[in-house]
Amino acid sequence: MKNSVIQKLFASSLIIILVLIVVACGNSSNDKQDDYEDDVDVTFGDIEFPENDEGTIIADALEEEDSEAAIINYAKENAPAIDIEGCDTFTQIVDEKLTAGMGYANINIEGVDALIVCSSTYDNLDGNMAAIDGTIFIYKDGVPLEAGKVCSGGTAYPLAIKDGKLMSASNHWIAKYMIVDDRVLMIEHGAVEYDSAGNSSYNYDRIDNYSDGSEIGEPEDMVNKMFDDMGEGEVIGFDVIK
Repeated sequence: MKNSVIQKLFASSLIIILVLIVVACGNSSNDKQDDYEDDVDVTFGDIEFPENDEGTIIADALEEEDSEAAIINYAKENAPAIDIEGCDTFTQIVDEKLTAGMGYANINIEGVDALIVCSSTYDNLDGNMAAIDGTIFIYKDGVPLEAGKVCSGGTAYPLAIKDGKLMSASNHWIAKYMIVDDRVLMIEHGAVEYDSAGNSSYNYDRIDNYSDGSEIGEPEDMVNKMFDDMGEGEVIGFDVIK
């Protein structure tokens, strides 16, 4: 009788121990999943993208045809945010709103006079203080208006103007912009991706209404031509706020 009770107690204890082990393992697994989600590193080319306002990482745009949206979002997150309320001229924006280290330049984008403001500059070793990000202002009805933002992926790709188009790029993508209906519009976009074996895949797209009228060739040729255009373009030289 005594042995029977002991056996029952032992069996009950064993069941409790097994339950505790299962629960502990489950919690450990959840903790690891949480850690993994916190450490997600989503990139397009050499650019790391932030989360949006809802906390959702922009992943779809990195692998599908709407990668333009990811580039635009990256520019919005990194080019300077400037409150121009009360400013009636570009000069007032520069004098009253910019802080030490920021840069500015007056540029012309396809016939539209604009002010571009960057968060910081660097010596491009060609006589220019260059930048990789810019918030663009134009005049509308006689007062300044923010038209949009652009951003490159690194100092190897300073913002430049080629044939009146503004250009930005990274190691894996490149874009051209115009100002249309008072807004910065990406009119041409190219990208290259590499698989694990190092094989390249090219994508190219443009808005026909604002193209140069040339025929569209093979994606690889079109992307390489865009990089050639940027290399031949005029690097924007910024004046630096002291």
